[in-house]
Amino acid sequence: MSDMRFPTNSIVGFGSVYNGTISAVDLVRIDGQVTGTVKSNNTIVVGINGKVKGTMQANTIIISGLFQGTIDDADVVVLQPTCMVLGTIKAVSAFVDPGAVVQAKILFKKRGGERNGEDVAGGVIQYDEHITHTYSRKQLAKYFNTVAS
Repeated sequence: MSDMRFPTNSIVGFGSVYNGTISAVDLVRIDGQVTGTVKSNNTIVVGINGKVKGTMQANTIIISGLFQGTIDDADVVVLQPTCMVLGTIKAVSAFVDPGAVVQAKILFKKRGGERNGEDVAGGVIQYDEHITHTYSRKQLAKYFNTVAS
């Protein structure tokens, strides 16, 4: 019998609530609610019904739901039209789709470190059109406190 390795996926399903740290080698998909730290050597997906409050770290992070906290050391962050993000994003690149609600400090980094130490607050590397919604930090914090807590 050959030694075959298959991807290991971790899922927090709709209606599930998890507090603590999730560490995975491969894909992590969140359709429920997580408070704490989520780490993957590959990809984290926050589905349209997913809510994360805390820290996420992965090569690729795709958000369709709610996120409040810090995205740390990602290569690619994709913010889809249904997402709401409040916090800090540290990434090599970010893609923001029209309709995404983002109130975040964005620090773009080179692979292996910050881009000349620049703090590019509110920067976006690529977006398809203009971002159609603007909310104050206070409005977003109030919204997150009612849905993500």
